Amino acid sequence: MHTLDNLFDTFLEEIEPDKKARKYARKAHKKLRNHFEQQDDFKEYVENIFLYGSYKRHTAINTIKDVDIVIETNFDITLEENDPKSVLRKLKSSLVRLYKDADNPEYQRRSIKVKDPLPETNDSDLTLDVIPAVRFGSNLRVPDRILEQWVDTNPEGHITYISTLNKSCNKKLVPLIKILKHWWEFNGKGAKPKGFWLECLVAETFVSTKQNYAEHILAVFQNISNKFSGFENLQIVPLLNDPGIFGEKLKTSITLTEFKLFMEFVNKSKENVSSALASDNEQDASSYWNEILGDEFPLVEDSQQALKSFSDYSASLGRSDHMKPLQYPFQDLYKVSIDAYLYRKTPKLKSMGGINSNGRTLCEGVYIKYIAKTNAREKVDVLWQVVNTGVHAEREKGLRGNFFEGHYSNGKLIANPLINWEHTKYTGKHWIQCFLINENNVCVGKSEKFFVNIKNSKIE
Repeated sequence: MHTLDNLFDTFLEEIEPDKKARKYARKAHKKLRNHFEQQDDFKEYVENIFLYGSYKRHTAINTIKDVDIVIETNFDITLEENDPKSVLRKLKSSLVRLYKDADNPEYQRRSIKVKDPLPETNDSDLTLDVIPAVRFGSNLRVPDRILEQWVDTNPEGHITYISTLNKSCNKKLVPLIKILKHWWEFNGKGAKPKGFWLECLVAETFVSTKQNYAEHILAVFQNISNKFSGFENLQIVPLLNDPGIFGEKLKTSITLTEFKLFMEFVNKSKENVSSALASDNEQDASSYWNEILGDEFPLVEDSQQALKSFSDYSASLGRSDHMKPLQYPFQDLYKVSIDAYLYRKTPKLKSMGGINSNGRTLCEGVYIKYIAKTNAREKVDVLWQVVNTGVHAEREKGLRGNFFEGHYSNGKLIANPLINWEHTKYTGKHWIQCFLINENNVCVGKSEKFFVNIKNSKIE
């Protein structure tokens, strides 16, 4: 089902962490890294700093809630003075000096949590988990306050495990992990399992030969169901192999009740996925997937309506004979994509955030900042084309369809040619597109059309 394949791609875009969350994550860990490397007494203990967790493994979804940072140190843990509690205490003191808040960095079992790493940012709910470690052969040892000892782990091995598997299966594993993490967030309502335990379970039960996401998901559910058949009679939570340390099991705090709830949803979803795959009607199949994965999964009827409304401009966008055709031959050499951000007209333009979906309905009186992105590195010219349609634009003599130029050379912007500002002046359906023209007068890259639908209602 080709349409369903496209809907899964759309769904994956919907559950991706937004750009603001990624920006905050980068800003927060950079600030902490600079502190340890340059500005604090604790730096004498620091050997290496690296990111860990779903943010680093690229398996984070929706909002990035926490970023894990490993501080590899040179503490001699054979000395009593460097017991787990002492090292964590020194780390906490360093973080208090950075954030100027004795109550903010708080102890966890094996790390220090920073609840507000960006105090100047009001809309960030990000936290940092800062984990001290000591190199021990190919592994690391981290402090455990409860056990009062240093325990083996291999976060670098965990990163390599997921990355290597993902490359071996045409990069299908990481998207599948994201889909199933969202599936459990939607169905489990915050219950465990979470994080790396769930990632490892998906990796263990993944079948690389499946053809599409629907078949991949069914195979994982079937294999999990087979792996833990008879789960109702279990007395303890089964353990998964630790892919970073041979012969070790992953540590988990999942309760038996949570595990059994998880398995109930696995089996229930397995039946729904089977029904979705058995359906010959794509609209019905998309309804099954919407029930399994939540409203983030688009319905076929919605997708078809959007296609009818925005793609078939000759039928639904109004007059377009004023649109100029591109005069250059085309070779698909470089990628070009467009992001868009909304601004409200005030004495100083006020940001209203980004446009997450192509085809969004907007009000009149909004300013749009379009930013084109490309991987081109040869010297190219940038052409923009804005096409206005509809009765309003035609009546006000506002129909547009010509090209206007910018310049882009060797990966460097000249007078911001990849940025174009527009204003939602005319009601109707309109689009913008970006083209790259090289020195041989060949179009070597073009974006998809980015549509907006402007309604007749002023923004307050």
